[in-house]
Amino acid sequence: MLAGHDVVSGSTRERVLHAVETLGYVPNANAQSLAQPRANAVGVLLRDPRNPVYGLLHASLQEAAPALGLEVVAATVSQQGGVEAEREGIQRLRRHRVSGILIASGSAPSSLVAETAATLPTVAVGRVETDPTLTAVSYDERANCELIADAVVAAGHRRVGVFRVPVRFSYMENLRGELLASGLRARGVEVMDVDDAPDPAGSGAAGEGMGRLIDMARRGEVTCLCFPTDLRMLAFMDAAGKAGVRVPEDVSVTGIDGIMQGRDYLGLTTVRLPVEDVARRALEVFAEQVARGPGVAVGSELLPGKLVRGRTLGAPPMGPG
Repeated sequence: MLAGHDVVSGSTRERVLHAVETLGYVPNANAQSLAQPRANAVGVLLRDPRNPVYGLLHASLQEAAPALGLEVVAATVSQQGGVEAEREGIQRLRRHRVSGILIASGSAPSSLVAETAATLPTVAVGRVETDPTLTAVSYDERANCELIADAVVAAGHRRVGVFRVPVRFSYMENLRGELLASGLRARGVEVMDVDDAPDPAGSGAAGEGMGRLIDMARRGEVTCLCFPTDLRMLAFMDAAGKAGVRVPEDVSVTGIDGIMQGRDYLGLTTVRLPVEDVARRALEVFAEQVARGPGVAVGSELLPGKLVRGRTLGAPPMGPG
């Protein structure tokens, strides 16, 4: 407070200043300098790096930072901890005296982004923010889902299941489910939504919803299934194979991410997210945000991905309907 940086009430300030005067305290300039933010340090709140997308994002931020004279300090959080774990992660970054924070977590609510941006330059990374007062560099989820919808329709599918993840587990996966469903319906496709409560560790492990999707494919109720991530798609392919349901002979599948090693070998149909470009641009925008100071949004940018055509999307199986 004595350095003029902490926000405190007027009454608290008066009491502190009175105590300072009474005790004859002289502020130590060296100690105050240690409490100042490090101008080149950028904090990154990162969701579980075991997820290939977040792992690549972290590596890309580390690689791009030196060219901008920045140093990345990361704090990782797991999905189990929820908002409080993410808030604590931000506090850990503050203790490292970062000059601002990049929030790269699909489960963090916009309210947490706004809360952080009120006191520190803050950029949401890899997640769409509709609040114009927030700064974000994200994947263009609408454009990416349109790529999938176009490919599914072009392959001849008219009855499609969409795997929906509740927003409390992942804001971005929930948004992708909405956009996939609306994009397919706009193209005249009959869409069947299947909600699921996925593995809280984010591994994409099969839950009850996966079983319903397998039953729908076996009965011919759908000819294609669209998943919000490649991990979810792979979890279905594993469960389907064990149940005797073949991909794509019995049902086609699509995902979004395109990051996983072995993707080409597996022949996944997906959208390759521009993770490296988002990381670089997020750091550039962060530098602009630091120059302007907290509370002044630079704006939001959306970067589209590219469709990756693979073997998992084929023609509808021959049969009734």
